[in-house]
Amino acid sequence: MSAFHFKQFSIQQGETAMKVGTDGVLLGAWVDARLIGEKVLDIGTGTGIIAIMLAQKKPDARIDAIERDENAFQQAVGNIALCPWYNQIKVYPIDLQQYLLSCTTTYATIVCNPPYFIKGWQIDNPGRKLARDAEHLPHDLLIAAAKQLLTVDGNLWIVLPKQEGELFITAALQEQLYCCKKTQVFTKPGIAAKRLLLRFSKQKMEVVENELLIADEQNNYTDAYKALTKDFYLNF
Repeated sequence: MSAFHFKQFSIQQGETAMKVGTDGVLLGAWVDARLIGEKVLDIGTGTGIIAIMLAQKKPDARIDAIERDENAFQQAVGNIALCPWYNQIKVYPIDLQQYLLSCTTTYATIVCNPPYFIKGWQIDNPGRKLARDAEHLPHDLLIAAAKQLLTVDGNLWIVLPKQEGELFITAALQEQLYCCKKTQVFTKPGIAAKRLLLRFSKQKMEVVENELLIADEQNNYTDAYKALTKDFYLNF
């Protein structure tokens, strides 16, 4: 598969099961550059796209990215080596559980486009199953990682389908990890929200809730979606 080209970098994706998609681009674009801080952790980096997007947003940040799948790891390494911010991103071939045992760093930002398929769903492609099966990255493990690895005022940023996102909010609250921003993503008018963009903090605060509509009834991208992603997509 050919590369996916953005304004300042390109993503090769031929060796990975999960290709560049709206979820990852949305999440990378949605993270507030003012809150990124000096140290970032990208959990399950895949092609490396979100790590690279955050490096573009904050060129002085140090970004660690972890990826358990060997093919995806190699793809991320290659993509990062060719991007303008290659010297600020390091990729490690390790899963989150192992990383928690060895990591002594805390992060101002943790970002993750996590698995969300639940037990019983059928996924034929083994690589795609690994990338999208929540059994390989349980949400309680991601919550535990945020509790352990976030700085006191740090933030966890994730994207999930609406139902799974609501369940994640409840599970996080039980561990004193608080949702402080929630954006419902609608693909078109009249269709139920498909995704939730979520920000979590160790600090309890009032939740900011809003909505994002991707396209109008004529399938034209909305001004809000263009404004969010204009620093990345070529056609915006």
